[in-house]
Amino acid sequence: MGRDVGLLGVPAQVEKAFYQSLRNLVAFYHLKGDCSSKLSYPMNIKQSFDKVEKAFMQQRTGLQVVILNDATHKACVATVKAYDTGPTLFYLPLQRLVFILGKRHKRRQADLLLSVCAYLLQVAGIPFFNDGFVGGEYDMIYEWYDSGSMDYDEADFAVVRETYRQKDYHGKKLLKSLRHSYHLQQFEARVKNFRAVGKKDKELLEVSKKLLSLYRQFPERSIMDNVFGNLIEPGEEERIYPDQYISFIWDGAGMVFDQLIESVNTSFQEMPAIEEPSAVQFFDRLPDSAQHDLFFEEQFFESLHLLADILFEL
Repeated sequence: MGRDVGLLGVPAQVEKAFYQSLRNLVAFYHLKGDCSSKLSYPMNIKQSFDKVEKAFMQQRTGLQVVILNDATHKACVATVKAYDTGPTLFYLPLQRLVFILGKRHKRRQADLLLSVCAYLLQVAGIPFFNDGFVGGEYDMIYEWYDSGSMDYDEADFAVVRETYRQKDYHGKKLLKSLRHSYHLQQFEARVKNFRAVGKKDKELLEVSKKLLSLYRQFPERSIMDNVFGNLIEPGEEERIYPDQYISFIWDGAGMVFDQLIESVNTSFQEMPAIEEPSAVQFFDRLPDSAQHDLFFEEQFFESLHLLADILFEL
């Protein structure tokens, strides 16, 4: 979304768009100081922006100010509010869901969880554990054991092999089920007809209602929709991405799980920047009020916290 100022297009058009949006930002936040520059393009833009950014950050709004370009903005000053995910792995284990699918007395809970997870997979965009970053981590961990790189005995490796056998076998079947439109179509009916018996059922019903409400309000909204690459700390090449810290995983305990968490945390410790969902307000026009709506993200991540607790304790 953002690019080097010198690559944004025709200088006169870029300067006009940039300085108009800069003046709007200065007026809206009542910033003091001179934002003009006597330098030639594109250094004039950099100097003016640096002045305003310094004054803006002194107000401690909790926002970042950036220059953005897209299909409708040549070079527009904008403010960004990122949802702070914190040092959290939003990992949702599914092994126990597979287990209770075979238990008749747990069928109501299992069906409701199938609808919840179908929404998270199909609409919200949470990756499955055999795919993407987490899938690659699982493959790497198995290679460590298989190549003899890990310090283990044969009994440990037997446990690991069985974990992977179950993960691969049940994972394929579960992914096919979660991709089916039926579970998503039944989401509302299952929430409506669910009768909570005990504390855990009530917690499951609560988080299901929250996610159903989000689905009703934002029927096509993915958690990845408001992730704009390189908005914050654009100079950092190595970054943590949402599909790395938000994912389904196979199980929530055991040797493979411990290795997964250790490997991911070690990898993330070396990353200087993180991509998070953000709300962006452009200043191509002078706005009436500040608008950084993170309602969806706030409700979504709160729900993931609750759902993760349920799945880990299932």
